[in-house]
Amino acid sequence: SEQFPRRFSVQFITVDAGRSRMYWEGRQLGHDLKDNSNEDDGYRFHDALHLANIAHLGWSPVFRGFMGRKRKSAPKIDEVQDGARAVAVEEAILKVIHSEGMEIAEILHPHLASKDRPMFSNDVDIPSSFFKLIQRYVKGLEVADNSFHEWKAAIRSGFQIYKDLTEHGQGTTIIDLEQRKITFHPEVYVDLAGAVVGIGSCAVALPEFKKDAQDKARSSMTEVELSQWRSEGAESVRLAYHFVAKCAILQALGINHQEPEHFNALSLTEIETGKFSVKTESPLQEMMWKQKIIVFKTSFIQNQSSTNCTALALSDPPKAKG
Repeated sequence: SEQFPRRFSVQFITVDAGRSRMYWEGRQLGHDLKDNSNEDDGYRFHDALHLANIAHLGWSPVFRGFMGRKRKSAPKIDEVQDGARAVAVEEAILKVIHSEGMEIAEILHPHLASKDRPMFSNDVDIPSSFFKLIQRYVKGLEVADNSFHEWKAAIRSGFQIYKDLTEHGQGTTIIDLEQRKITFHPEVYVDLAGAVVGIGSCAVALPEFKKDAQDKARSSMTEVELSQWRSEGAESVRLAYHFVAKCAILQALGINHQEPEHFNALSLTEIETGKFSVKTESPLQEMMWKQKIIVFKTSFIQNQSSTNCTALALSDPPKAKG
């Protein structure tokens, strides 16, 4: 119970302009973060670096605290390895690594904005002198036994996912301690037990879902959705299923008179049956932020004559600091 799970996932979402939040097993991890910088450099997503430390080093006192995995059964380990000093060391190391990465990236890519510059990509050397600096920080901590190779893997993969998150503004990280790796995909679904702030429903009569109705449904899709459907070879029933989900979610968001611009600003990816990763653009994004909507939960009723979807918009107030 005090170990990190051998395999787990953490969801990152953007909950307001320049503000990110993490979820694990349906509950918030840590507090909402902003860049706290004059530049939009994406540092609000730096928790990806902590997660890379877990994957490659088996170490993160910060996330032991977030996840309730501090080693309370061994008081001295809890005090020294999982306590406030170790937390401060980890945060300091990540800031040093981030600053070094920013400096190198600015030299290599001066024409790019700060948030777009790749840091510690495979073509960038990480000198052993940098590892020696890290070793000075972690002296006396268990992570001092990890090798330079492991630190390099944590730095490279952590910053790759950091870049992915700044690009997409959301995503899911999968941490696998057995395989010693961390992976990312931009789709995100939080299995949240939150407050219902909106309800929507939509139904399609399949006998009437002919060419004109199917063309209308296809015209409601974004380029991302269309590319998925082309690869999946969508039939009319699946097309109706996706269309009613999109209409129900828009209604749950408070949009009853749906216009083309509303459909174009909403992109759905079904990651499991009935579970959709939702990606929004302005003005829908601002509507979600204002209502503090984290996820849309959908349910379907299907038979030979119709397809019906009900969508619930769920809100989750931010965790209070203290």
